[in-house]
Amino acid sequence: MVSGGSEIDIDLSETGMSLCFRFDDDGTGATWGTDISEESFAYSLDGNVLVVEQPLETLVFTVNALSGNEMSLSTSVTEEGVSMQMTFWLLRI
Repeated sequence: MVSGGSEIDIDLSETGMSLCFRFDDDGTGATWGTDISEESFAYSLDGNVLVVEQPLETLVFTVNALSGNEMSLSTSVTEEGVSMQMTFWLLRI
């Protein structure tokens, strides 16, 4: 993650925390994790653009890489006036 020009590397596997995503074939899915209740979403994929529509927000990701059991997604978000570039590396389990 890049915030204020500084790179912040957070490996959730080293913290004991988890963040999970499930993408179903019908264009729906869910996300959940440590201290995060399951939240359903709808998604669409057009080329390398993944749009995730949650009840309160829509997230747009760029799919950087996709192989048999790994996916890399990046996005830009602004929270409380701070813009961040975030990259997620997901592993199928």
